[in-house]
Amino acid sequence: MLFGGLTIEKIKKEQVSERRNELIADMLHEIHLIEKWGRGIKLILSKEPDADFKEVGRQFISIFKRKEVTPQVTPQVKLTEEFLEKAGLNERQRKAVEYLKEKGRITNEEYRILNNTHRVTAFRDLNDLTDKGIIEKIGKTGKYTYYKLKR
Repeated sequence: MLFGGLTIEKIKKEQVSERRNELIADMLHEIHLIEKWGRGIKLILSKEPDADFKEVGRQFISIFKRKEVTPQVTPQVKLTEEFLEKAGLNERQRKAVEYLKEKGRITNEEYRILNNTHRVTAFRDLNDLTDKGIIEKIGKTGKYTYYKLKR
């Protein structure tokens, strides 16, 4: 339950808080498990303005309303021929985008095989696609690195 005379109305309008146990609160702050005092409700309401709260028995409950889910635009819809033309992709990169639409991911090695090209060329082409925001790199370096469509 809320402590120190706080009400749900007060915490929503004035965004105030009260510490129930000063000793525990101070200890949690010292070991960096609490960032700032009284920031929780304000943070919740800044991220979820429609959040609500209630007290049931001895419990304080936060309620987050379900958001309506909008259908995701698939890469196939956004990566139109017109978009690819304006992006100035070379033939190898266009092939890779088509491969990605079908397979969902590509490695440097797969790019080299697909385009019969050298590792440096594949690296340069994939970085260019990344810089243009068409693909994103997953993993830092090495054989476990791959690329996927971003748009």
